Amino acid sequence: MNPYIPAIITASMALIVGVGAQFLNNWLTRNREEKKYKKDCYQNLFGPLGMRLYRWITSGDSEYYRQSWKKITEEDYLNSWMDREWRDILKFFDDNIKYASPDLMQSYFQINTSFRYDDERINFSLRFFKELDSIMRSLKIKPPKFMEIKELISILESWNILDVQFDPNIANLSLIYEVLPDDFAKRTKIYYKKTDPGGPRTVHDDFLRYYPYFKENFFDKLVKIEDYEKEYIKHYDNLYKKIQEEQKA
Repeated sequence: MNPYIPAIITASMALIVGVGAQFLNNWLTRNREEKKYKKDCYQNLFGPLGMRLYRWITSGDSEYYRQSWKKITEEDYLNSWMDREWRDILKFFDDNIKYASPDLMQSYFQINTSFRYDDERINFSLRFFKELDSIMRSLKIKPPKFMEIKELISILESWNILDVQFDPNIANLSLIYEVLPDDFAKRTKIYYKKTDPGGPRTVHDDFLRYYPYFKENFFDKLVKIEDYEKEYIKHYDNLYKKIQEEQKA
C-alpha cells in the first residue's frame, strides 16, 4: 500500500470539508444580505406605497377616473383627489426608486402623467403588486386585512387581457362593475391555448375566435350599466357580425 494514500485521503477530506464550510458560509451570508435587502425594500418602498396604491385602485372615487371615456375634461381630472393622490404616489416612488427592481423602474418610466393613459398605470400597479406579494411571502409578512393582494393581481391581469383584446374603455368596465370571477385571467389563458389553431391567421380570424368567449363570460354579465356603455359594447357586437358577413361573402 502506498504510504502516502492515508495522507492524501486526509488532506482531501480536509479540503472538501473546508470548501463545503466556505460554500455554506457564503450561502448564509448571501441569504442574510438578500433578506436584509428585501426588508429594506419593504420598509422603504413596497410596504408604505402598497397600501396607498391599493386604496387608490380600489377606492370608490376611482370610478370617476375609470370612466375615462365619459365627458371628463383634463382640467376636471387634474382637480380631483384621484390625480392628486396619483402624483403623490409617483413622487414617493421616485424618492425611493433605488429599492425598485429594474423591471419595475422601466414600468415607472413608461408612465405618462396624463389621465388618459390607463394602461400604463395598470401595468405599473400590476408589476408593483406582484413584487410586493413575492417580497411579503419571502419575509413571511401577512398583508393587512383590508388588502386582498392576490385578488387584486387577478383583477389587474384581467384588465390587461381586456385592454389587449379590446381597449382600455372596455377594460375599465371590469373594474367598475366587478362581474369577473377571480380566476378569469387564468381561465382565459387556458382558453387561448386550447383554441389556438396555429399557423398564419389574420386579426379578424382571432377576433372571430375569441369574441364569443368574452361575450359569454363578460359582456353578457354587464346587465345594469349606463346606456352609453351599452352602446360602446354594441360596437363590438356589430363588428363581430360584420366580419362574419364579410368572410361568408
